[in-house]
Amino acid sequence: MFRDAPYLGTNYRDRLESNNIPGFAKRLENFVPNNGSCEMRKGYTLHYTASSGGTIKSLMEYTGSTRRLFAAGGGEVADATGISGPITTITGLSSDEFESVNFTNGTTNYLICVNGADAIRRFDGTSWNAYGSALTGVSSSTLNHITVHKQRIWFIENNTMNAWYLATGAIEGAATKFPLGAVAKKGGTLLAASGWSVDAGDGPDDYLAWVTTEGEVIVYKGTDPASASTWALVGIFNIDRPISRRCMVKQGADLLIYTETGIVSLMSLLYKTARNATVSDMVRPEIQKRVENARTAFGWELYFYARGGLLLVNAPLLNGDFMQYVRNTTAPDNLGWCEFTNIDANCFGSLDGDLYFGAALGKVYKMDTGYQDDGQDTVGIVEPAWDYFGYQSNKLFKSCRLNIQTSVTPFVRVKMATNYSDTGSITNQPLFNALGAGAAWDTSAWDLVAWAGGDIGWSQTTSIGGYGIVGSLVMRVGSENAPVAMTSYEVAYEPSTHL
Repeated sequence: MFRDAPYLGTNYRDRLESNNIPGFAKRLENFVPNNGSCEMRKGYTLHYTASSGGTIKSLMEYTGSTRRLFAAGGGEVADATGISGPITTITGLSSDEFESVNFTNGTTNYLICVNGADAIRRFDGTSWNAYGSALTGVSSSTLNHITVHKQRIWFIENNTMNAWYLATGAIEGAATKFPLGAVAKKGGTLLAASGWSVDAGDGPDDYLAWVTTEGEVIVYKGTDPASASTWALVGIFNIDRPISRRCMVKQGADLLIYTETGIVSLMSLLYKTARNATVSDMVRPEIQKRVENARTAFGWELYFYARGGLLLVNAPLLNGDFMQYVRNTTAPDNLGWCEFTNIDANCFGSLDGDLYFGAALGKVYKMDTGYQDDGQDTVGIVEPAWDYFGYQSNKLFKSCRLNIQTSVTPFVRVKMATNYSDTGSITNQPLFNALGAGAAWDTSAWDLVAWAGGDIGWSQTTSIGGYGIVGSLVMRVGSENAPVAMTSYEVAYEPSTHL
């Protein structure tokens, strides 16, 4: 019985019922569904280690004529670009949790950063400076969020429903309060904000959206908040509570919001369509489970990696590690979900389009490069959806053929799970070097397939065991420091006459 690889991605929503929908997976770990196959994600390498040794909680890119990447951790902000230059490191900070924007006042490009505990910092391409008295009307150390709308900088004040804005094109000067407490109906405080254009550019359909801690999204449209003729409330929308201050991200013409129950599309709310209302519908049950377990932990973040076309949903785990629910955004209708493991990212950032993440011990890693995770082979797991394989009664599974594209000789472990049973704990690395040498991971229950590598697709047949009505051919693959793509598989069985 021939089956395509689960190119539609993970489907946790219908995990037990999806056997009538070929192409889904009940688990897709470190494999990205893409163009009819599943491709193992690329790896990451150590890029920078901060002298403070503190956990990196913010990565900020300066996009002026000479791009820079700054990492905040251990009470310091350090230049993590990897090139030399007269950059002064900021020390003595009370918080490493920065929000930042790039902004130009017509003559100079600035990176402007706030954290709600220290004075605002700005970088002009050469040096860092604190605002001090350059901002009036509100203390800059009480501002925890920053965004840009229609060439105007906006802030959020700590633990209030107050937004503040500067004059058009200004980076400092008098800040004007814009209170939103009378508009919100659920109370709470402002958590995050984002300028947003439904035409994916800077045009007439530009909005400014705030989200509160209680799940109200307040949307305005216009240019001058001091003028009723050019500024108006568009609407107030109710969603589930947002997960953290890093809950909003722009993706094309949409603005996505990370909530306690999944990812919500603001465009669908604004235009009252259900198509993208819950972008993460296929992985929503798992996101909810992660939130219930580690709601107060640091690291919840929604990030769009444009160059790779990946939407990253960062989730901290109870043991202090991290994992990511990831969507290939080229997939249609909110499909294309998978999950990344072994990436302990406290935060994400970019430098000239490349993806980076901040980790413990002052480390910054570059992602989506090579085929190893900091020197260790990447390990991926594919568990297709439960399948009757064309016969809705008991069957004895005999053999399988795996069709993989690779240029090396990886080893693949396969196992036929049956009748909705748990496939068991997967804790040890598979063998990469010698067939049958010292297998430590469920050796007796798994069949080891030695692969003949090549630049084109190769297939290999192996015997399998298993008896049941439904089955799922579980595969564990090591990268062998080379690209690996699963395209299809075949399963052979004998029908049984027993109930």
